[in-house]
Amino acid sequence: MVLLVSLVGSSAYGQVIEDEIEEEPSRITLPVSKKQIALMADLNTTISLYFINFSFEYLHRNSFVALGFKLTGGYVTDNFYSDNKEFYGAASYIMLFGREKHFFENNLGLLYSPNLVDIPIPTTMIGYRFQPSGKLILRGGIGFPMGLYLGLGVRF
Repeated sequence: MVLLVSLVGSSAYGQVIEDEIEEEPSRITLPVSKKQIALMADLNTTISLYFINFSFEYLHRNSFVALGFKLTGGYVTDNFYSDNKEFYGAASYIMLFGREKHFFENNLGLLYSPNLVDIPIPTTMIGYRFQPSGKLILRGGIGFPMGLYLGLGVRF
């Protein structure tokens, strides 16, 4: 389900650009792009595992959509007090839809941990992101394989 929403979101953005081209083929203007860099710390949980990670995002924003990439590193454990922690890394394509302070976020990428999986596995997340004025970012949602997530970040 999460993967389906990710794919539909990507297709919808392509349709918006295509509609602009059909309406005025002689002149195509897209809103001015603004770069955004963000650092995040997330806590993710499934029924039996906890993921703790740090992320770096690089986004190009126009008036409604932000597109970019996200690099994530962290560890997964069966409980916070255990010494049994496995490190992992992920690379994702990220899309944000919204204006001002409220955004729908969508990530699609690959996750790899040499001790957990033999090959990279797909990862996806959908959720809500609140960016009040200033540099703070609050986010929450659901993803695969991470489960529910809550995050706190700062943007530059």
